[in-house]
This record gives sequence, structure tokens and C-alpha cells, in this order.
Amino acid sequence: MLSSVRSGASFEAIAATLRQRQQHDVTHAEVEAAYQHVITRIEQIEAQEQNVTQGFLMKVRFIPARVVPLIAQRLAVGSHPVLFLSLVTLIIVGSVASLTQHGLALYFSQGGFWLGYGLFVASLLMHEFGQASACARYGVRPGDIGFAIYWVFPVFYSDDTAAWQLKRWQRVIVDIGGVFFQLVVGVSFVFAYLITGWEPLQIAWTMILANCLFALNPILRFDATGSLPTRSA
Repeated sequence: MLSSVRSGASFEAIAATLRQRQQHDVTHAEVEAAYQHVITRIEQIEAQEQNVTQGFLMKVRFIPARVVPLIAQRLAVGSHPVLFLSLVTLIIVGSVASLTQHGLALYFSQGGFWLGYGLFVASLLMHEFGQASACARYGVRPGDIGFAIYWVFPVFYSDDTAAWQLKRWQRVIVDIGGVFFQLVVGVSFVFAYLITGWEPLQIAWTMILANCLFALNPILRFDATGSLPTRSA
């Protein structure tokens, strides 16, 4: 339709062609309305793309866009209802077990802190792949993943601009996909800590919880597909 209009075809001519192809009545007014809707959506997407870099002082890509979908498609199995509910159950059980073991108190050595921070940073990559996998789940192609400075925060980012093609509730799933995957990694740290007692695992879990809460704040929008690419502090 866009090509036909740009080549000079009238809405009436396009409607006549569609009537022949689809074997039901299509009016020129319906074609014109559909054309205007598509143009409006294109303008919205272009406006979002122009604002993608807003707030970013630097961006360094380290997983290119051609590689991310290959990994994301395999991770998309995590959104299967049975597996999803099973993982949510593990997250709840692990959270309760952590609170029962330590409450809200956290004591750590300096060496334990930096090892825990390293594990936390590793979990951020799964956060980004969680959002990319949600895009793959709904049939849109995720973009590259990298490192950036967002305002003053060091962050990982995933370019999920394609999520604007999805329905609103699907975009919500993309928003929370990163948090979900990072919590899955975090709860594995909890169970490993309960077995081994290794301090950095508990520290990493605490940092993951704090990051997930921070990522969902409504002010800087660290995890909203309304301001893409998404990013994790």
C-alpha cells in the first residue's frame, strides 16, 4: 500500500485492487484510513529511534545484533507457562529461604564484596538477554547488547526498539523479562549459598534484588520499552 501510494496510485485504485484480491468490499475511505494509521505508526517509531541515545554519554557494543537473536530464541523457552510458573515458584521459595536465614541484615568482608559484585555484574547480562528473549518470543528481532554510561550510571543496555511493533501487554512482558531472568540467576545464587555458605553468593543476591527494584522505578525508566534501548544499572 505504501509503495502504491508513493508511485502515484489513488486510494480508489488501491481499493479496487484489494477488492479483487480479497473477494470482499473495500472502500477507498478504508484504504485511506489504513494508510494514515501506518504513516502515524512509522512516525512514532522514527521519533523513538531519534530519542534512543537520550541520556547516554557513551555506548560500547560487545554482543552484535546478528548474534543476540540466536541466543534469545533459545532462552525464550523460559516464557513457556509451565517453566515460567516453576521458576517463579523457585524465586519465591529462594527469597523466603534467604530472609529466613539472614533477615534483612547483611555482613560481608571486603574480599567477599568484590567477588559478590562480580557475580552481580554477570547477572546483568542475563537481565538484558531476558528482555531480548521476550522480543524473540513475540516474533520481533532484538538488537545489540552492550555497555554504556546513562546519565551518570554505568549500565548494560539491550536495544529492544523492535518491541514497539508489539501490543501493549507484550511490551509489558518485555519490560519485566529482564527482571525475571535476573531473579532466576539470583535465586540460583541463594540455593548455592545455602549449600556452600560462600559469602559472595549472598552479597550478589542482595545486589540483584536492589537492582531489580531500582530498574522498575518510574522516574529514570531503566527498564521500560517506552525509552529504548532498555538498560540495567
